[in-house]
Amino acid sequence: MEESHLENAQKSFETTVGYFGMKPKTGEKEVTPSYVFMVWFEFCSDFKTIWKRESKNISKERLKMAQASVSKLTSEKKVETKKINPTASLKERLRQKEASVATN
Repeated sequence: MEESHLENAQKSFETTVGYFGMKPKTGEKEVTPSYVFMVWFEFCSDFKTIWKRESKNISKERLKMAQASVSKLTSEKKVETKKINPTASLKERLRQKEASVATN
């Protein structure tokens, strides 16, 4: 039972090594599992570093795009504010408000 599992695992390993086209290290006859996992670890480490860098670049790019769209929207919709004299009477303030609405 265990021998058949071992043989299946060895066949699967050889198939995997063949699929990835791995060659044994110089001076060795076969590709060892420790060599495969060393190469795999290096690949994963490099991939993680590059992934983080690219993700950060994409985030910066999206932030710039968002800032540009916000500044575009705010430049298009500038709001003018006029101070209404708080000491004026209620009727005077209503007249000022109506005058500003009529001019716009």
